[in-house]
Amino acid sequence: MQPGNPLVGSAVGYGSFDELRKRGVRVHRFQDDHRLKPVEPGEGANFPADFSRELGQIPPDCVELENVYVFPSGAVLWEGLYFTREILFLNEKRKKRRPPPPHLFHDTIVADGKVVVAKDLPVQTIPEPTLIAANFRTNNFYHFCHEVLGRMYFAEQLRSLLGQDLTVSMSPLRFPMQRYLIEALWPDVRISFRHHRYGDEPCIAHYKRAWIARSPASPTALCAPALSYVRSKLHALGKKHRGTGRRVYISRKDGRSTSFGRTIHNENEVLDLLLGFGLEESVVGELTVTEQLQRFSSATVFVGVHGAGLTNMLFAPEGSALIEIGGAPTTNNHYARDAINLGFRYFYVPSTRVGDQIEPDLAILRSALEQAL
Repeated sequence: MQPGNPLVGSAVGYGSFDELRKRGVRVHRFQDDHRLKPVEPGEGANFPADFSRELGQIPPDCVELENVYVFPSGAVLWEGLYFTREILFLNEKRKKRRPPPPHLFHDTIVADGKVVVAKDLPVQTIPEPTLIAANFRTNNFYHFCHEVLGRMYFAEQLRSLLGQDLTVSMSPLRFPMQRYLIEALWPDVRISFRHHRYGDEPCIAHYKRAWIARSPASPTALCAPALSYVRSKLHALGKKHRGTGRRVYISRKDGRSTSFGRTIHNENEVLDLLLGFGLEESVVGELTVTEQLQRFSSATVFVGVHGAGLTNMLFAPEGSALIEIGGAPTTNNHYARDAINLGFRYFYVPSTRVGDQIEPDLAILRSALEQAL
């Protein structure tokens, strides 16, 4: 462990996989026979006009680099290049080159178009070959499934390519379901949660040899083989817990999420309607792992406000239906694009704003339920 950080004050430019190719670095592109469907919902889906129907395809690229520095956020520094946009799911528009939000990337700043290493974090050297799956959004189940579990696709591909096992570096996990999935689905993979922690403090990991993959998801695109891989693993796990068809409403009553404009003002009316159609209320934070698996793997209809809880459709049977209650202002199309590419029927219910809360359109919700059932 280096107590002083030799990177502090160094200014570097933004990196990309194209820049690596220009420098003669070999980028491995794994075979990709999967093709994404455009975000075209079926009749009666009530698809918002401002939802993008285009969906880019992220190539399944992975690169091996030596002497790599990886920050607690998951950002990578290598030979004067700082990688964020192609390896992390960032919401800012790429063209504007805006800096990442300071509360997420407290270790760097942007000055004069350059990234400057700002925080004197300790540096821990990691000698063994490692695939990087560290990510600042681990606490969000959507990003955990796409950006952390999605990288296990690359771990499996590299295992076949190299004929040897790699260590996979992940950020510390927060929820029992996350730990259960890692242990149940990848029991033979060496996974470290300590590369970016020195005691209770964050640190920068210096890898002698590391594999870096493109992010399996971005605001406008998905890596099709990674999505298919995660779906197949979670769907197979769900089969072991599957019961008869259930209809699930994912409630946000536990207050874990404080996302603006997603708390339902008229939830009692919404619940009355849903219960009348045979749905059961599910507060994810109040369920055990086994209860979550039993409920979500058996659900043929999911209803919920836009949010990470809808990611549990990855466990569901084929041909299930997702009814997404939109926030106000209108949220993004991430769950629509996932549902459509998983072969699910998709319906959207708009909401109006009531102070800091929302009121879903009950007539459209009723219509969606009638079509889904």
